[in-house]
Amino acid sequence: MIRINNKIALKYLASFILFLSILLGIRWFWSGIFPAPEHPSAVQGVLDLRGWDFVKSRSIRLKGEWEFYPEALITHEDKGRQSLDKRYIQVPGDWRSALPAGSKSSFGYGTYRLRILVDPLPQQSFEFWIQEIQASSVVEFNGQIAGVGQPTDQAKTYTPRRISYTPLYKANEVSEIELLVRVANFENPFNGGIVRDIRFGSDAAIDTERWSSSGFQVVTFIILMLHGLYALMLYVFNRQKSLLVFFMLLLSSGISIVSDHDSLLLAWMPFISYAWALKIKVLSYLSFSFFFPVFDRDICQAPNKHWIVPYVCRRFRFILGVCGDHAATAHLLFDRC
Repeated sequence: MIRINNKIALKYLASFILFLSILLGIRWFWSGIFPAPEHPSAVQGVLDLRGWDFVKSRSIRLKGEWEFYPEALITHEDKGRQSLDKRYIQVPGDWRSALPAGSKSSFGYGTYRLRILVDPLPQQSFEFWIQEIQASSVVEFNGQIAGVGQPTDQAKTYTPRRISYTPLYKANEVSEIELLVRVANFENPFNGGIVRDIRFGSDAAIDTERWSSSGFQVVTFIILMLHGLYALMLYVFNRQKSLLVFFMLLLSSGISIVSDHDSLLLAWMPFISYAWALKIKVLSYLSFSFFFPVFDRDICQAPNKHWIVPYVCRRFRFILGVCGDHAATAHLLFDRC
């Protein structure tokens, strides 16, 4: 009995090492193809990118020390910002430390400001990739405005919206880009402001990286849905409860992918509100956590006369192990590059 248990333990250990090796191999392969460029960080609200070749380089992260104006929604035309309370905040990250004293949560509103210094070349096209700002944001660069939601100073009048977007800025012999990000958050008490990196680069670089990220998520979602449709068809002809559980597992896994990270579900269905988007994401992860052990118990470990059923289920269990946490995989591949 002890020898059998040791064999089972070694089998699981080998499977874990193989799975970890696959993830590390993907990470190494991706880093080799798309090496992360070394670039400066923002210092006291200024990011000096003069001499940077945007045409031949990948996008960069606008990380570092930004200016922050708590409880103020300023614009490019405001001339009285010198009299406002200005602080410095590390981006990305929760903004609670920069909110007024006494704030017990991340509820509030304010404006981020960053000055980006570039070479004054003719006909340059820059693009910003806004990945996640909690919970409503409008960006303004040299007077040009883009955004999702409607940030205001009151919870009753603002409109939350969590979705990634890529505003384009066409510059002509501009030596400085003033980036203003007006943000309001009255939805998430634990995370507010710019919580994920804003990426900046040429329009070609941003489009390539964004569509690569979205493409991985869409392909994974389609694969899971096709397998789920196959399981549902089998259930129609063979009324086994396990096949229905398998379908629900694939469905919850697919929804968790498109409701997180780039929020593709909101791009496909813009009528979904912020609150319902959050509920869908939480329920999808809870459903996945519930159906996975049920599926493993009812199908993969149960004896079956037909060898094809446990074989297919073990195959899909491996697929789900690789693809089920695709949001974290995408974060590993793109956010840390």
